Amino acid sequence: MNRILLNMMGTLENDQKRNWKAYLPALVHAYNCTKHDSTGYSPYCLMFGREAKTTLDVQFGVQPEDTWSGTSLTKYIEDLCERMTYAQQLAIKSQ
Repeated sequence: MNRILLNMMGTLENDQKRNWKAYLPALVHAYNCTKHDSTGYSPYCLMFGREAKTTLDVQFGVQPEDTWSGTSLTKYIEDLCERMTYAQQLAIKSQ
């Protein structure tokens, strides 16, 4: 992760590099939302059981496939636990 993050920081303009700390959260977020070849999932998905909803998703009205607005919170939590277990098992198998 550090190597990738350093490469991402290398894409900043020179004046941005002087204030690299201001750009770090956005770069880490981009890293966490990107699907990794090794697992087939983004770190965000493996941590939270769903993909992150980005500002572009909101702007363009994109709804994630796993939206739970029509289900109870209890059902959502049960489904989330199942998805998390499944995603973790897949990630372990791919190592």
